[in-house]
Amino acid sequence: MKRRVICGLLAAGLACSLWAQKSITRFAVVDMDRVTRAMTGQDAAAALNEKSAAVQENLARLGEELKELEAQLAGAQEEGKAKDLKELEKNVQAKKQEIQVYYRNSMAELEKERAAMALTGDQLMRLSNLLRTVAQNEGFSMVLSKQEGSGILWYSPEVDITARVIEWMRTGGKRR
Repeated sequence: MKRRVICGLLAAGLACSLWAQKSITRFAVVDMDRVTRAMTGQDAAAALNEKSAAVQENLARLGEELKELEAQLAGAQEEGKAKDLKELEKNVQAKKQEIQVYYRNSMAELEKERAAMALTGDQLMRLSNLLRTVAQNEGFSMVLSKQEGSGILWYSPEVDITARVIEWMRTGGKRR
């Protein structure tokens, strides 16, 4: 009799323990930048970063050339050299135009390459399925993005309490 009671208590304790573990909400975090780089390839991201750095260097060089021309223009204005003024003003405007065109074209090219690196619809669907599969297999109820401003990447319907909130709102907080 004593053994039956002890076995019954152990079985009840085990059942309670399993129920408690199942009801615990577990969260996971994913670094989506790393996942995206892994899916699109590290080489493409590195090449884009190099190209972006080269554009910045060229813009800095062009900016220095513009400053130099503007300094020459200021010197000519102080010395009252009307003949040089027109030519220098023309050169300053041409350099400004060159910088604008270079900036616009370079940014368009970088954006085009950045867009090419973005995940396609098929890749996003595959990633979503992978997140769900890994989360369910590992026992997570919710997967959050590590990046600031992002949010929930996947969640189990078990943690969605929307219907219960609406029910409580309609009933004034009273259960039916």
